[in-house]
Amino acid sequence: MILLLTAFGIRLAVGWWLGHFHHPRIWEYEEIANHLLAGQGYFYEHLGTPYRAFMAPLYPLVYASVCAVTNHTHSILVILHCALSAFATLQVYAIGMLIFKNPSIAQLGAWLVAFHPGLILYASRLHILNADVFAFLWVLWAWLGLFQSSSWTKAIQVGFASGFAILIRGTIILFLLFAMIVFLWSTPVFQRIKALKLVG
Repeated sequence: MILLLTAFGIRLAVGWWLGHFHHPRIWEYEEIANHLLAGQGYFYEHLGTPYRAFMAPLYPLVYASVCAVTNHTHSILVILHCALSAFATLQVYAIGMLIFKNPSIAQLGAWLVAFHPGLILYASRLHILNADVFAFLWVLWAWLGLFQSSSWTKAIQVGFASGFAILIRGTIILFLLFAMIVFLWSTPVFQRIKALKLVG
């Protein structure tokens, strides 16, 4: 809890110091959200050309939903981004425990994330990076858990994490393909096939 609160506090303080609460840094997601809230549909216009498949849809949809609920209060969005960024410390701790089985090493990795300059800087910006980090770490944690002991519960977790990540950033598919190939190759059926090849 101290780790999470420290990371959250640092991100809020830096965001306040940089003026992101009063003058938030926004990107194309803001424009897409504005179009959605105005009933104009999902699109981003650049150089006079409307792009209706500019990026994966989940982040702009959530962004627009929060804007609709909070009357487009940017400070709430900044706080939510800082919280999401701070949560990465717990994700890294969980991943560290899966890999090293050592609380000290896992805590070291989590504290490094808490004080990571880039993550702190972008935490208070209304940028998709915070959602990317959350989604990619969730996918990594879920797949590591499945590799260590496969079960239906862990397979469902992998499915949810992978689907969520694809809707945030489609490039995660490259990692998912690699992870699926390695997982299938390590299953008992493929182990027997490899054994037959070695015997033959």
